[in-house]
Amino acid sequence: MVVALALLFLFDMWALDLYFILSFNGLLLARVLLAPARGNPDWWRRLNWFVYLGFGVLVYLIVQRFVQYTV
Repeated sequence: MVVALALLFLFDMWALDLYFILSFNGLLLARVLLAPARGNPDWWRRLNWFVYLGFGVLVYLIVQRFVQYTV
């Protein structure tokens, strides 16, 4: 997430929604790569709630952008 933040500032593309999208994609990638082999530990179930929340925010950003360009 720090690398994404640095790159956004470096290329003068800083926007909170873009930073969220890049960070959320990084979280999803890390989640796939670090998935437990057996069972679902407690920390994994808590991480799922962060992912669900992230998808909710992502849907909100998509709808907001859609309304912005259609109205």
